Amino acid sequence: MKRAFKLISLAIIVTNCQRVSPEQLHKKLVNESFILVNRNNDSIEIEFAEDCVKTFNWDFFTYEAWEVKDNMGATILFFDGRYFELVEILEGKIRFTDVVNDSIHFELIKASEKSINEGEIVGAWIDEGYYHWLSDDFIPPPPCSFSDTDTFLIPSIEFYKDSCIHTLACSKERMPIRVNENFGIIEFGRFCNTRHQWKVRSLKEDTITFDIRYVEDHEIRYIDSKRYIKAPAVKE
Repeated sequence: MKRAFKLISLAIIVTNCQRVSPEQLHKKLVNESFILVNRNNDSIEIEFAEDCVKTFNWDFFTYEAWEVKDNMGATILFFDGRYFELVEILEGKIRFTDVVNDSIHFELIKASEKSINEGEIVGAWIDEGYYHWLSDDFIPPPPCSFSDTDTFLIPSIEFYKDSCIHTLACSKERMPIRVNENFGIIEFGRFCNTRHQWKVRSLKEDTITFDIRYVEDHEIRYIDSKRYIKAPAVKE
């Protein structure tokens, strides 16, 4: 039994000592989400997209270039303006250290659990404050302009697989979206330069609540606990 244990331990050590190529590391990172934990045990949610690495810090928007390369036999990750050498890959965890200052190090813990399922948000959702407009006896407000063809729209959002239609009282816009299921974050528009994100705070069968952040006039603005109600099925 002891001999078998020693053989297993030796096999694990040998596996961890095998060099991971830049191509192998890139494959493990791209389109995956992680919790980054630094030496001070601070953590942040990040995603390695094809064209950028996204840091989901709710205080600011961060999108940066990243690259994996070889340097004299070492596998190096360029990230956050620094070069980090791959130390080891464990089950669900990847460790790096700064190539210049080895006191700077961090580990990536793979986000294995999903916060939401993308399919659960597909459909039409009515802004809670305007849901009563669906009542048969509700008298709608006047149109948004003097044109007889204009109407006052019901504020809502309709999610599809990779896009949405966002409706406000006097406007309607279709936008591409990208959903991070691990962290429950919906990005709108240009995914490596978005300035508009919704984070799913709670999701039930007939209601969904978001924390929203967006950039306006060069400032990040927030809307907390924005609630939508599932639109009723269309009567045939």
